[in-house]
Amino acid sequence: MSEIVINSEEQKRAFIASLERHWLEHRHITIKMRTGKQRTPTQNASMHKYFTLLSEALNDAGYTVAKTFKKPIDMSWTPGLVKDLLWRKIQVALLDKESTTKLERSECSTVYDELNKIMIDNYNISVGWPQK
Repeated sequence: MSEIVINSEEQKRAFIASLERHWLEHRHITIKMRTGKQRTPTQNASMHKYFTLLSEALNDAGYTVAKTFKKPIDMSWTPGLVKDLLWRKIQVALLDKESTTKLERSECSTVYDELNKIMIDNYNISVGWPQK
């Protein structure tokens, strides 16, 4: 399935004409529609680099993750734990979106700003947003 971006009247008219041709030929069409601009590949790379940098900063500051198996144990932070236990919790609370793939461009900075504020206020840790 191909992805089509429509951001002008001309593209909209071309899409409608193409849709009509496909309908006449196949009589069955499935369309997935998404509005807004999804995060960029650079934002995605920066987000995952941020998870790495924050996990390193938390570990360097001596903070651990208390995980419960049969008994609670302390674990070092990993980028995956930062994503799942910190970033995603704030993302869901602020934006009601479970998946980072659903974030629009402006929403990455919204989540980052809130998480960074929490890290500063509670742990005196601040990690800048990576450029790549």
